[in-house]
Amino acid sequence: MGSSTMMERSSGTLPRRALCVARCARRPLRVTTSHAWVASSNAPLVVITLLTVLNLSEPKLAHAAPHVVTISHWNVEWLFDGRQDPSKSPYADCGEPCADKHLERIAAGLKNTVLNMANDGGRRVADIVHLAEVEDEQVLERLRDKLGDQSYKPLFVKGRDTSTGQNVAILSRVPVLGSPTRTDERSQIPLSGSGCGSGSAGSLSTGVSKNVVARFDLQKYRVTVVGAHLKAFPTQQQSCMQREGQAAVLADVVRGEISSGNEVIVLGDLNDFDGAIMDANDNQPTSRVLKMLKDVDNDGMDELENVMARLPKNERYTAWYDRNGDNAFDRSSTREISAIDHILVSKQLARYIVDVTFYHSIDPTSVSDHFPMSVTFDFEAGGDAKSPPASAASSESSPPSSSSTTSQPAKAGGGLWSSAGASKASTLAFALFVGSAVALLARVIF
Repeated sequence: MGSSTMMERSSGTLPRRALCVARCARRPLRVTTSHAWVASSNAPLVVITLLTVLNLSEPKLAHAAPHVVTISHWNVEWLFDGRQDPSKSPYADCGEPCADKHLERIAAGLKNTVLNMANDGGRRVADIVHLAEVEDEQVLERLRDKLGDQSYKPLFVKGRDTSTGQNVAILSRVPVLGSPTRTDERSQIPLSGSGCGSGSAGSLSTGVSKNVVARFDLQKYRVTVVGAHLKAFPTQQQSCMQREGQAAVLADVVRGEISSGNEVIVLGDLNDFDGAIMDANDNQPTSRVLKMLKDVDNDGMDELENVMARLPKNERYTAWYDRNGDNAFDRSSTREISAIDHILVSKQLARYIVDVTFYHSIDPTSVSDHFPMSVTFDFEAGGDAKSPPASAASSESSPPSSSSTTSQPAKAGGGLWSSAGASKASTLAFALFVGSAVALLARVIF
């Protein structure tokens, strides 16, 4: 809720391919010298060492962008360290022990959902993870360490929220182009034509205190990811005005990126509803935030698509608000749920969407009051996928499910890395060739 709420891969000692090569290399050679031990026992070690030096054990993301890319968002609710936290932090009094427990829960939540470290059902591991309500880069690094996967690089730009000290951040195993940035532009409020209410905000201006802008090369596209956490309280008048001003700032960023030829993804806790795509609780916005962020040039045609449209209505929720204060999440009712987190993607990228998942298995009473969400693109799918109409599932009214929700089954084959099948075959073949060459060289020398 807004700004004030709340597979580890066991590699063993040797990479899998290196082990395979080592086993294949154990076939005895016909060697008659007194140094037969080189070929019979140590050749596998030489091969393994060579493979390690040449870094051939796994195809690396740094050398080829993945053709299947998953991008995720989660508001992790006050991911702080409990050390001299601001007064609004739930750990201001409890301190480090409570904050550390929350860090453990968030790490476990990521492993079980967007990072898919349990390898559940063939879902893709998230490549870029946007997080809201993170204290600082040190906490982000501690989270990465808890995940046990150093391939994720922390991307952090300190924000301007002096009230809560919260920030947005990214963990990415896709190489970022340059350094992440943020926008400090401001907008006058209220905006002309605002529907936020009759009250006046005076001659005020607002900016997006929590935002990050990062650019990536994903196959043939340069993609700009704009992460944000907007002002809380969707229906409160002053917040509504401020949030519209923040949307105007972000829309300007998106227009600039599109004019530069980039594809764009806007994601985060936007603290507002999409009036064109009803959530599970039929929440109606009082602001134009989502409309402004989808139709950034205000010409009546959306430049960005809300991926939530691809889910049935009863699964369109991303946050829980304990309306009656009983600290109990009633999964049979929609009364306390809403969709205020969103992933918006440019129309060209939307053609490659093969999966949308909202992870409702998270316990909002003990982990975070928001649910993780992901969108997966397959850039070898041909770009022929059609965006489903927002009304396709709007008539569904069954109770929300506790399980993760996927827009469609993950496609079989392919794998995560670009040309994965060919890469695996060529890597193994080359490794066997190297092994044979080393063994032959040992035979000639000795």
